[in-house]
Amino acid sequence: MQNTHPTMIGVVFLALAWVFPLQPAWADSAADSYQMSVVLDRAHGDIVSSGQYQKAILRISNRHTRFPYASATNLCVAHTMVGQFKHAEHYCDEALVEAEKAAARGHRKGRDYTAEWAIAYSNRGVLRARMGNTAGAADDFRMAVELKAGTDAPMNNLSRLKRETAEPFVAK
Repeated sequence: MQNTHPTMIGVVFLALAWVFPLQPAWADSAADSYQMSVVLDRAHGDIVSSGQYQKAILRISNRHTRFPYASATNLCVAHTMVGQFKHAEHYCDEALVEAEKAAARGHRKGRDYTAEWAIAYSNRGVLRARMGNTAGAADDFRMAVELKAGTDAPMNNLSRLKRETAEPFVAK
């Protein structure tokens, strides 16, 4: 089903702290837009946060990084924001894989990475909403809400999707 409503996306920038859960550093003020999350302090998140998406794509893609989750997350957002959905889909899926790996390692080390996993689901949900895959987007937003992302973005995104896809009431 193709999305016929204009889609606005805000980007929620998150600083990744290895000791503390993800904290929003800036939140989009437009309550009526989808929100994506960036890892601000890793993998050129500062460039993504400044809206220089093509520059970020080039910088992240041209450097081997020690932060695979951050790189995949930031590339997911940057490619989504410039409308390169095939690339965005690849990196959104990669962010999910990396978050799952981090969660598995973290549980062994006493660190809970489920917030990162939730953010990856929420970002992929925004991509799917923009691509017109409302069922897939809803599933991703619900999973992100269930995983407790530490931000309101997944719940806001799910609410936005529900408003967008609600059947209009027609009086007879």
